[in-house]
Amino acid sequence: MRYFQAMSLVAVLLLATSVSCSKQGTDSAADPAAATDTAVTLVNTACPIQGGKANQKVTVEWNGNTVGFCCADCIPAWNELSDEEKTAQLASAESKGPSDHGSGKKAEPASQDDT
Repeated sequence: MRYFQAMSLVAVLLLATSVSCSKQGTDSAADPAAATDTAVTLVNTACPIQGGKANQKVTVEWNGNTVGFCCADCIPAWNELSDEEKTAQLASAESKGPSDHGSGKKAEPASQDDT
């Protein structure tokens, strides 16, 4: 079962890395639910998908928290993750801190021990 979960996570991450973010900001018309006009408190500083700086205007609500992303292109990849994978991605991205967006550095999944 862990093997299947790990392989699913790898597949999602490969898909996410193949999507290039065209810009750090987002057009609110592209995803009105993700854009807000007021300052929000994010649970993260680094995008859990690409590892760039989390943008307060590109967010989703998850488990009662507001999760920020570097760009709107990361949201579909996030939506494909299980809750367990989302927790691992957030922890991994936060442990590394935000990277330079577009530098090729991606947030890596937290290791899953089978022991």
